[in-house]
Amino acid sequence: MLCTDTLIDHANNNVFVINLHALHNATLLRKALTRHLTKPKPLYEDRKAHHNTLAAALQVSQGDKRAKTQEKQKATLAAKKAQK
Repeated sequence: MLCTDTLIDHANNNVFVINLHALHNATLLRKALTRHLTKPKPLYEDRKAHHNTLAAALQVSQGDKRAKTQEKQKATLAAKKAQK
């Protein structure tokens, strides 16, 4: 008994994605395709502003981590001195 179910419905829309970095002949593909098809697209519109936002958040979180690490070091030192 053969049972078939349609799981994927393909649309005919002329939109294609080619991962040029995963292909061995990416250079040849770039030469064959027009520039607007192979032009890199930025991940963020304002890269510098995004970087500054992330840096500010990391400065806060890293400061907290450093304080916790120093507390652990002091506790470890105190425990070692108590054992002696």
